[in-house]
Amino acid sequence: MKIHLPYPDMIMNLGYPSKSLVVFVTIIVGTSTAWLLVNQRYFLAVPMAILCLFIGLCNWRWSVYGLLIYLPFAGIPILAMYPSKTPLLFKDLFFVIPAYLGFVAMYVFRREPIRFSGVPVWLMGGFGAVVCVQLFNPNLNNWLVGLIGVKVWLFYIPLYLLGYHLINTKEELVKLTKIFLVVSVIPCLIGIVQAILVYMGYDYVVYQLYGNRAAAATQNFFQFNLPGGGFLRRLPSTFQFVTQYYGYIMSMLPLAAAMWMIKKGKSRIYLGVFLAILISLAGFVSGARRAFLLIPVFWLLFSLFSGGLSSITRSIVITAIAVLLTLNILGAQLSGIYEPIRELTVLYSRTTVTKDFIEAVKTAPVGIGTGMSTNPARHAFSNPSQFRWFSENYYAKAVYELGIGGLLILVVLFLGILMRGHSTCRVLQDPVLRVFSAAFLAYFVVIMIDSAKAQPLDIDPVNVYFWLFAGLLAKLRSLDLIHK
Repeated sequence: MKIHLPYPDMIMNLGYPSKSLVVFVTIIVGTSTAWLLVNQRYFLAVPMAILCLFIGLCNWRWSVYGLLIYLPFAGIPILAMYPSKTPLLFKDLFFVIPAYLGFVAMYVFRREPIRFSGVPVWLMGGFGAVVCVQLFNPNLNNWLVGLIGVKVWLFYIPLYLLGYHLINTKEELVKLTKIFLVVSVIPCLIGIVQAILVYMGYDYVVYQLYGNRAAAATQNFFQFNLPGGGFLRRLPSTFQFVTQYYGYIMSMLPLAAAMWMIKKGKSRIYLGVFLAILISLAGFVSGARRAFLLIPVFWLLFSLFSGGLSSITRSIVITAIAVLLTLNILGAQLSGIYEPIRELTVLYSRTTVTKDFIEAVKTAPVGIGTGMSTNPARHAFSNPSQFRWFSENYYAKAVYELGIGGLLILVVLFLGILMRGHSTCRVLQDPVLRVFSAAFLAYFVVIMIDSAKAQPLDIDPVNVYFWLFAGLLAKLRSLDLIHK
């Protein structure tokens, strides 16, 4: 007897309007289910959760689309339902897990092997094995700490596979990018409006939106005074805190850059310029100081990878316009921003980047256990006062938890993504795909640089976009062959 998963042709052949409807229903169902769970109405939540899972089993791509639309607004239910912790799991329960189950079920019931190229499977498997082995480290505080560490390290890596299989043509890649960018306009505009209000003296209007979470969302109303006048405030837009918002901005930059470069016709070029400036400006006024360093670095790398004098000129123009608009909003001088940024870069290079890493290698060469330096795991410590966040440096964290061996595998995995991306960028013949490869490659370099000071892959939404984009980048060679 042959078993059939619910993949009827009627469902599989739905067009984009119908898919959008399914995505909308998925978001509504997920949010409603979470509300019912918070209010302990479990008997009503179960059928809604089953429906959400059914959507993923019908077509795992719908769950991915829902995830991509939901992520920019994931902070809203978290802030609205504070102090409940349940909203922190919304994206996993209602989008990521259904997508994973639907993806695996499709191949199991069709009895097809899962094919992909790019980073070798043994690298991902080897890294996962090291993370799991460190669960048995005698220094581990308890199993829950270790499981949280496993979740943070590994849970989103399978999105590489889903990203690889998410698109089958160049046109689908462009449509997917349009979805990303259309949605991104909302949080970017909200963040810019927040900045304008704050720097005009109406900060109380902005902070009222966050209620009793205002202090946590703005890092206790952090203010960085700039030499020569002006200041920076940390503004999270639709996110839980500013680091997430900054990570989102950095993840939208490659898509904005690619769409701007591939569009033809005056109106479309102007739209591309508008999006590139809007997203860059949103990053600058978010209050994340490293945005002033890494956003220009992204545009520089993108122009170098995409090649051509015109690309370099365009990137300089985009960065210059965004910076000038930022100075006008902040009421600051260019030297007043970049002089302290330069000083902080030197300081963090000596401390967090260098000193913390050397200290990790000296004190924990074999690791102290998965999750022991993972910030969310602090809630699982039997005695919370025992938790110690050893370093902001992502690579130092890898040494502390996984040892030098784990770090080496992680670095090889990252280098594999970069090397594959660079070779893809060089061999692609299709100009559109080549631009996308340059944008993704610049993004990965920036995130890996940022990881020396911070831990972007430990938090939303970079933990999703990083692995999804890696899968998309790996697929570009196949798409190039299709269009030859």
